[in-house]
Amino acid sequence: MNEQTRAPLEERLNEKDEARSAKRPRMTVTDLAAHLGLAHSTVSRALAGNSRISPETRERVKRAAAELGYVANAGARTLRSGRSGIIGLVLPDIRNEFFAAVAQGLADDCIHQKRQMVLALSSDDPGVEAEVVRSLLESQVEGIVIALSAKPHRETLSLLNQVYCVQFLRHHRALSQPVVTVDAAEGSRMATEHLLSLGHRKIGFVGLPSTTMAGAERLAGFREAFRQAGVVHDADLVCIEAAGADAGYSQVAAFLRLPQPPTAIYLSAASFAPGGILALNEAGVRIPDDLSLVVTGSSPWYETWPGGLTSISLPLEEFAHAASAMILKRRHEGPRSVQPFVKLNYQLVVRGSTRAVNP
Repeated sequence: MNEQTRAPLEERLNEKDEARSAKRPRMTVTDLAAHLGLAHSTVSRALAGNSRISPETRERVKRAAAELGYVANAGARTLRSGRSGIIGLVLPDIRNEFFAAVAQGLADDCIHQKRQMVLALSSDDPGVEAEVVRSLLESQVEGIVIALSAKPHRETLSLLNQVYCVQFLRHHRALSQPVVTVDAAEGSRMATEHLLSLGHRKIGFVGLPSTTMAGAERLAGFREAFRQAGVVHDADLVCIEAAGADAGYSQVAAFLRLPQPPTAIYLSAASFAPGGILALNEAGVRIPDDLSLVVTGSSPWYETWPGGLTSISLPLEEFAHAASAMILKRRHEGPRSVQPFVKLNYQLVVRGSTRAVNP
């Protein structure tokens, strides 16, 4: 093949490649109706599942739509019905096992209800939180389930009051929307009472900052257990720190350096557990022979730890289902159809990391 014939051939091959890679026009209801030889209104109603269209015709239309790659125009459907079928979920961090489990549960419920869940992360930053909430509203979501930051912007609260919304775990008094949360004080009290019942009196507490609702409630529950038992607690055994593995490590290590270290420790946030246990292991502390340990959360590895870790377990499935039921029921039946405030309970799961204090 000479150079003169090669060039036109390459040009023709390139043209074919471009034609194959070019986007095809999007299939419309009009195209689908023309293909089937049916009226536009008949096809539109069949796709919507209208009972006035015979089952045979509905099936024929849906089969053709699948074969031809027809995809409904969600924007047009939203304009017609006022419903997008989208539920927004705003979380501070998807790496947190609790938030990840709630996201999965809500997604499953949305699929069952023929809705779509859209996840947005705020990183616990009030500015980012305001941006993602505004973006969700611009996307015409039907509702929002949100774990608020500690100090949400006024704009965020104003935006959330314009949409069907459920606050979960964290809530704000200025937001007139229903709440699904847990009794953090009661969970902390249960953990502390368990250790007190085993004879422990020097109990270390690693808690979240009291500026957060969960942090303040868990510390209150810890102190209440001592008050009810008539036992004076050592103030040096209370450490307050932001969530994170580093905090769990540093605070537990600090406890172990005390002249009289604790005989038991309660880690009141799930994120404290890995670092806290690492500090105990590095110090050669045996659980529970040398020290009893209670952790928070429902992580699967709590069960696989040798002997298991005693924990204050979060009701993950209840949380997700309660939030999704609220948002979906409220959307269809109105604000008065749901309870304004639902508080779920922790469960004390006793495993092998706690035992009676050594005499």
